[in-house]
Amino acid sequence: PPGQAAQAGEETKEPTTRDLRKQFRDFRITQPQQEETFWGTANSVVVAWGSSQAVPAEFSARLYVDGSPQDVPGSGSITLTLDRGEHKVYVELLDARKRPIITTETVTFFVKQPSVGFNRSLPEPANIGR
Repeated sequence: PPGQAAQAGEETKEPTTRDLRKQFRDFRITQPQQEETFWGTANSVVVAWGSSQAVPAEFSARLYVDGSPQDVPGSGSITLTLDRGEHKVYVELLDARKRPIITTETVTFFVKQPSVGFNRSLPEPANIGR
């Protein structure tokens, strides 16, 4: 019947960017949390992202760390080694043709290390005015 042919044609039609945006609307960074502070992690931070929907294997993503992009899988995680201070990350989900579908909210977090002189008594001033 002609109805079945039309349905088969529908299935091979590629979803539009708008359809994909709806499907992956909960695509987000799951780790770290907004404003999270990392202490004493040897400057290593795990950034994880994904969606409640399975991200197709042919999709990819672009992770932005302080504005610098790097290509990563469509869902997953990566361990970054970052300097102390404030950092901002967000992830852009890309379809099979590398077209952006959706971008996560930016997550700001902080990497802090105890300073080397932390909790040590201060050295005596070196022969000042003696």
